[in-house]
Amino acid sequence: MKLSLAIATLGVAMASVGCGDTGTAIRVVEGDGYFAIVSGGRVSQRPKIDPPNRPPPKKVVFRDIEVGSGPMAHHGDRVSVHYVGFNYRTGKEQYPGRWPPDDPLVFSLGSHYVALSWEEALKGMREGGRREMIIPSRLLFSTGTIDYIVDMVAVKPAKSHKAAISSGDSA
Repeated sequence: MKLSLAIATLGVAMASVGCGDTGTAIRVVEGDGYFAIVSGGRVSQRPKIDPPNRPPPKKVVFRDIEVGSGPMAHHGDRVSVHYVGFNYRTGKEQYPGRWPPDDPLVFSLGSHYVALSWEEALKGMREGGRREMIIPSRLLFSTGTIDYIVDMVAVKPAKSHKAAISSGDSA
């Protein structure tokens, strides 16, 4: 049952890739006052949230709760993440996501395996970090805005990115 719910949740997130308002900016870095109070320990421990008492944002907003010290995620890199999604208004866990003991979700940024809003919000995140991403329902085909807490478990740079790093070019 838990696995089928997680698969259905991921399917909803992936379905938004081919639809939606592509002309609307979906990325806003730091959205003053929209973020929850996140508790539940350090990175790698399942978080809980206390939602803010304000209307949800109209665009994707995100912030680093803890900046990792590993490689930074770029387009084409293979990433592994643990995540859980909460209802923005109530703070109740809505999407159990992938958290230990479950294996992390693994995909390449830019492959459209997850929603475009997820891909944009994960770019620039460092391995070992924790990020809060608030995604409006219109970008997820959800019944409400979802507040995701994501831990970046691993970043495996794309071959072209590795070549640029070793030659001294910036990516």
